[in-house]
Amino acid sequence: MGLFDKLFGKGAKKSGYSYIAEIAELTAPGSGISEVLSGAFAEPYEYFIKVEYRFDARGLVIGMVDNETMFWISLVDELAAKDYVFEAERGCKLEKFNTALKRMKSYDMIKDTVSAVDLNENGDVGKWCGDINRALEGKAFLCCFDIDSDSVPLVIVSGDILPQIQKLAADHDHRIDKL
Repeated sequence: MGLFDKLFGKGAKKSGYSYIAEIAELTAPGSGISEVLSGAFAEPYEYFIKVEYRFDARGLVIGMVDNETMFWISLVDELAAKDYVFEAERGCKLEKFNTALKRMKSYDMIKDTVSAVDLNENGDVGKWCGDINRALEGKAFLCCFDIDSDSVPLVIVSGDILPQIQKLAADHDHRIDKL
C-alpha cells in the first residue's frame, strides 16, 4: 500500500461515509450533491485535489486532516456551491443576512415567516436565527453545521428532516444545531 493509499484510504468503504450523502439528499433533495459526494468516497484523493481551492480557503491541507472531516467540510461546501447553505460571519449585518437567506434554494419554506418577524439590526446571526426559528414554530428551522469554524454555515430544513439529519450527524460525532 503506497503513501497516498494510506493517507486517503484507497478503496475506502462507501458505507463509511454514506451518512454524509444521506444528509446531502435530505437537505438538498434531487440536487445531485449526494451523487457527487458518493462518487468522491470511492476516489477521495482525486476529489480532494479537484476541490483543493476550497480547502485552501479554509486553511486545510489535504492529507493533514482525516478523510471523514474533509468529507464533512465537503458536504457544507457542496451545499453552499448550490445555494443550499449560506456561510455567515457571526458579526454580519442584518441586510447581508436577509439578502443571503433570500438566495438560498430552501428559502420558500420560511419566507412568509421571515417577512413577518421584526429582526433587530443590533442583533447577530444567532439571535436572528433564534427569532426566526421561534416564529416558525417547528415547521422548519434555520440550522448550523458545526465545522469548527468562526463562520456559521446555515441551512434551512423542514421540521421533519431536522431530527433525521441531527441523528445521522451525531451518530458520527458531528453536529447540526438549530439556533
